[in-house]
Amino acid sequence: MTKELDHERDVGIDPNGLDTEWLAQPGLFLKYSKMEAEQGRIVDRLKERLDVAEAEIRKQIISNPSEYAITTKPNLDEIKSLIVGDTTICAVRQELQDAQYELNIIKAAVRAIDQKKYALQDLVRLLLGGYFAGPQAPRDLAAEWNKQVENGVSTNIAKKRMKKHSRKER
Repeated sequence: MTKELDHERDVGIDPNGLDTEWLAQPGLFLKYSKMEAEQGRIVDRLKERLDVAEAEIRKQIISNPSEYAITTKPNLDEIKSLIVGDTTICAVRQELQDAQYELNIIKAAVRAIDQKKYALQDLVRLLLGGYFAGPQAPRDLAAEWNKQVENGVSTNIAKKRMKKHSRKER
């Protein structure tokens, strides 16, 4: 399911198109929230399917222990070990794990889309506060950000601050 989505693109912000970003935000949040609910339903159904499959195998083991090479009345540990090793159970369990992973990815995307809302709010505040205005030529914030990401934002900023502080101390 998540292969259809471009999480990175949907979470990204075009700083030169804040108006269109805001217009798209509610629809984007709704889209991912619906996907989260749909994937949650898939996970719930797989859990039910796993429970039913385990119950069926448990019933078979108890009613026909000789088919499972058990000569006495099967105890709980024997039944559990046979259920865990059953190929059908393993396949359903793998399917459930994959569906749960997809659900976790979608939940992370929903949180990221929600964070995008706060980033948009802050960018608008900066814009209204005149942060992007000034006598110099307008900055290409998108290009500057991409350059910083390529160069490792946090390490460069930390190095600059350390140099600035060491000069002041001299």
